[in-house]
Amino acid sequence: MTRFRAGSALAVLVASVLPLSSLGAQGTEWRLVTSPAADLLAHGLGTIGFEGFGVLPLYERGRGPAVRRERAARGVAPTLLERDASVLLAALRADSAFEVLHFAPVYFASASVGDLLEGLRAAGRGPQAISELRPAARFGAEALGLSLRTDAQRQVLRRLADALEDDWARAYREERRASAASLPPLLARVGARWSDTLAPSLRGYLGRERLAGGLLVVSPVIGADGRLFAGQ
Repeated sequence: MTRFRAGSALAVLVASVLPLSSLGAQGTEWRLVTSPAADLLAHGLGTIGFEGFGVLPLYERGRGPAVRRERAARGVAPTLLERDASVLLAALRADSAFEVLHFAPVYFASASVGDLLEGLRAAGRGPQAISELRPAARFGAEALGLSLRTDAQRQVLRRLADALEDDWARAYREERRASAASLPPLLARVGARWSDTLAPSLRGYLGRERLAGGLLVVSPVIGADGRLFAGQ
């Protein structure tokens, strides 16, 4: 099984932080984790080529062409995500409200892949559907629902969910499993860099913002421009 290249330690950091007031006595620390849901969503957006604001890449550079080349070499037929890429990309680029999707991997970082797909579909149906979700799916769906409210936007969310589900079932789940051996060394490198360099450098900022701990979600799909979310 061909394995996709993992990025450098700094290029894969996604931070989700909790205010001091929301943490219990056992919570004032930073934990490094991985997230299949965050990986799948970032993989999907990177594969279709949805880049947004700024100079730094939001996803692994050249991911779409690399995915297509490696799958073609293995004889894997194009998934719905690949076949729908141009249509999805055009829709996302046409409406700046969809830039909220760049932060959605953080919103769903604690969710399962099933929760992610249910959350996207519920956000694509509206508030009533969102209210019926399990908590793990509801948070991300509510965040998306606040920004994406029109019928056209919701249709795109449902189409994206279908494309991600097909890609996960037919290709990406196995690709991620095959790359699992690379994750412990990656986590170790990120953890060491965080402890030795980044956390000390950010201590003043974190203190001023009363950010005492939370999750560092490590994903090899995320580009050099990571994501920061502060909330409960």
